[in-house]
Amino acid sequence: MPSLTHTQALAKYADACGPAKRAQSVAIVKRYLDAGGTAKDADLARYLRGMEAGGYAPSTIGLHRRMIRAFFRALDMRPPYAVLAVDEFAHTHRPALGMDLVQRLIAAARTDAVDPWARGLLAVATLYGPRAVELSWVRPASWRAPDTLFLRAAKGSDGRELWWPAGDALASVRDGPWPVATVGAVERQMDSLWAAAELARPPGVSWHALRRGLASALAAAGIDEAGLQAFMGWKGAKRSMAVHYAHPSAVVGADGVETVVPAVDPRTRDAAVWAVHPWAEAWQ
Repeated sequence: MPSLTHTQALAKYADACGPAKRAQSVAIVKRYLDAGGTAKDADLARYLRGMEAGGYAPSTIGLHRRMIRAFFRALDMRPPYAVLAVDEFAHTHRPALGMDLVQRLIAAARTDAVDPWARGLLAVATLYGPRAVELSWVRPASWRAPDTLFLRAAKGSDGRELWWPAGDALASVRDGPWPVATVGAVERQMDSLWAAAELARPPGVSWHALRRGLASALAAAGIDEAGLQAFMGWKGAKRSMAVHYAHPSAVVGADGVETVVPAVDPRTRDAAVWAVHPWAEAWQ
């Protein structure tokens, strides 16, 4: 950060963070910088060893590592690298919803017993597995066409265009309502879905359990890591510059006329996913 003060660098990082965890992310990075941390691998390794010696949970140490690395990426710098001495996910509670349970939730959501917004949230959540904050950003304008949904992405990931399947139920979902909402309001809508299905919502189960369930089902069906990253909107799936440059929006010929290059059809792009999607058929 030769040309930026810590305050300026943190402000730039804050702009790149998703709103849900902005304050937490900035506080973590500030702690690292205040401790003398830099972009050097040795500094990050020393910092993480200090957290281990201080008795911090592996999941907390892993979170700090991810946020610190994200900070330097936001500044267009090489992030420091350090290997964790422990598995940060070994003792975390990460439930995923099973296929049969989700089928039951969808069946209940398609009845008049469920609020249309809750039905819509479940449809988007089961088809694409977005985070709760990403569900809160869905608006009528998110549909770029009757068969294309654009999902804004959190955690610094790229937004993505996705195929919206046909069918009366999903056409109704597309038409709304899609109100301006907080993440908390989105989370509360899940209760009505469990109630309609006459099921007790297990402790710790949120929309993220659907995200895990979809990823697990697709992996079990043979979708590889790259395919999962692209479809689920994980940051590791950002479009490389090689791919970006290899797919221009238009080609200019010798006569100066631009030939528009057709955009990639999201259904074709994700054909392998849709061929094995566990819950798409339940909405037809």
